[in-house]
This record gives sequence, structure tokens and C-alpha cells, in this order.
Amino acid sequence: MQRTFGRWQVVPLDTSSGLDGGRSSVLVEALAARLELRKVRVHLGCPIESIHLRNGHVTAVASSDGDRPAAAVIATCDPWQTFNDLLPITAARRTRRRLRSLGPAAAPTIAHVEAPAPAPLLHETVTFSEAGVPTVNYLRRVAGGGLRTTHDFTATLPQPAYGVAWSGFASWLRRPSVTTDIPGLYTASPSSPAGPGASEVVLSAALAAYGCHEQLRAGA
Repeated sequence: MQRTFGRWQVVPLDTSSGLDGGRSSVLVEALAARLELRKVRVHLGCPIESIHLRNGHVTAVASSDGDRPAAAVIATCDPWQTFNDLLPITAARRTRRRLRSLGPAAAPTIAHVEAPAPAPLLHETVTFSEAGVPTVNYLRRVAGGGLRTTHDFTATLPQPAYGVAWSGFASWLRRPSVTTDIPGLYTASPSSPAGPGASEVVLSAALAAYGCHEQLRAGA
């Protein structure tokens, strides 16, 4: 990943290919390869329906494919889904109260259209309205031509996947922490106090992984 004017972009190691500039799915492919190397089992097609607790501690997750014992869980979905939908109604009441005063961040309208292939691998253009609201255009090379992706911040909708809306410093303090008040439950998402940026989400995920490791090692 390469940072340009405060923005992170995916850049291929082999720039002669000209086909991977800006394609974020290369990160997914790298992660899948790493999981395979480390012999990590990935269960697809079995969404998590709830998180089971016993005496206030995480013990298992319930999926559409049955219950799976778990000594620790890292929830990467938005906090409203984690605490309001997946956990028992009596769990994490303090966090639930905080979430009532928070709302999802505004997400831009995103559109993709075919375009002539640009000379560079990736070309980014930012324009501003009279009110200073940006519209970001990404033009990148793909097989057979180019693709223009537009992020229009003048037309937004609240999307939990984009994190928590900023409403002053108090709203930051009310965000769920990576280590929750439920033993064995950790959160890592754009809603964490680290922030919604790519590097910030990776940081919250790393902290959650460290927390899991320390807990499992202490219980060994």
C-alpha cells in the first residue's frame, strides 16, 4: 500500500502488469494465502447468528451450520450488530447505553463506469463543491481499458460499515473499545476508537489479536 497526500492506495509490486493498480482485492488474496500457509480454517456460507455466554464469559458462537466452541471471539461487524443482535439482551448494558447516543457515519454514493485506460496505473482527482464537499474520482487500468470509480460525498447515506459518525470528542469516548467488558470478546472494525481508515482498522485488528493471544496463553 502506498500513501499519497494522506490517502492509502494499493499498488502492485510488479508495475509492468498494469492491471492491479488500485484493486483492493489483492489484499484479500494476500490474506487468503497467508491463512492457507498458517493452516487456518475458514468457514464460508455459515453466518454467525449469536454469541453464547456462560457466567458472563464467551463460550461459543452459534452459526447457521451449528454451534462452535470458542474461548475468544473477535467481532468485526459494526457495534450495533455485535451488541444489539449477537449478544444476549442482558449483556454489556453499559456499552448498549453508549451506542444509543451514536450513529453510523455518512458514506458516499459510489458509482463505477467504463472509461478510456489512463496513462498511469491509477489517477485520482478530487473536486470540491462551493460548500467544500469533495467528490473523488479514481481512474485505473483494467483488462481491456479503464474503470472510473466515483465517491460522491455530496450524496451520502448513513452506513454502519463506515464507522461511527463524529459528534464531538464525547462521541469518540463512547465508541466500543477493542477489549470489551465481556471476557473473551474483542472488537475490530471501523467503529473502534482507532478510526475508520485502512491502517487504523488494521491496528485495531492487531490489538484484538494480541488480546486474544494473551487471554488464551493465560488460560493455557
